[in-house]
Amino acid sequence: RGPQQVWFMNADGSDQRLFSRSKDLVNSTPAWSPDGKVILFTQLPSNNFPRLMAAAQEDDEYSEFPVTQSSNPMRDARYSPNSAWLAFESWQWAQSGDHDIYIMSSSGVNLQQVTNDPAFDFQPVWRPASPSP
Repeated sequence: RGPQQVWFMNADGSDQRLFSRSKDLVNSTPAWSPDGKVILFTQLPSNNFPRLMAAAQEDDEYSEFPVTQSSNPMRDARYSPNSAWLAFESWQWAQSGDHDIYIMSSSGVNLQQVTNDPAFDFQPVWRPASPSP
């Protein structure tokens, strides 16, 4: 079994193309930015603490970068409809073991805890904006 990466393909499974190129790291749960220019994904490095990564969707070059420099585990991020915020799962205080939902600005600052539940909270999604009257 090789590394897990993010791939592109047509709806019928044709034209398969490798997107993420992170050697032997596990890349999973991709999410497009609303403008279709950036893909967020969870990357699992050798220390087993997932981090949020982003990469631009460009044909000729690939460059991934961490969304934040935080050492806290973060995974399964989703952009808000206006791209200003990210919602994701984290367990900021690893000793507690609680997995909660957090948000932060898409630039990686303004971290805010949304849930505080002893059960695991995971896979956040944003409600679509209501249509204007």
